[in-house]
Amino acid sequence: MYVSSDGKTLKEHERAQLDEQYSRFLLEELENNGRIRLDLKLFDRGFLLAFRNFPMGDWTRFYLLEQRIPLIGIEPWKNELPPACTLLIACVDALYWEVYARDPTLLSQLRKRFPSASVRDLENSVA
Repeated sequence: MYVSSDGKTLKEHERAQLDEQYSRFLLEELENNGRIRLDLKLFDRGFLLAFRNFPMGDWTRFYLLEQRIPLIGIEPWKNELPPACTLLIACVDALYWEVYARDPTLLSQLRKRFPSASVRDLENSVA
């Protein structure tokens, strides 16, 4: 069941249409020993814009890359930007979002768009 960020539940035909769009953006579901790893999917440009109202889920991470990189460079247990990654958007418990940016001006733009968001200095935090 798809529920948008504004709480709207989609009808059956809307879900089918969204699934079709989703499959067009999907580049690859990576396999691990012959089994599909549903937790790691690669999407083409424009995915986040098209699905911005539906990125709910526990511990979801979006790496916005300038170019393709070896997957070994992505370490989802760290809140660090891999090479060629412009932005990391991490959802914690389907409730709370953290955003990491290589360019601080991107964070400034986000702060203007979401003025109620809180800013944290992670360099001085305890893990």
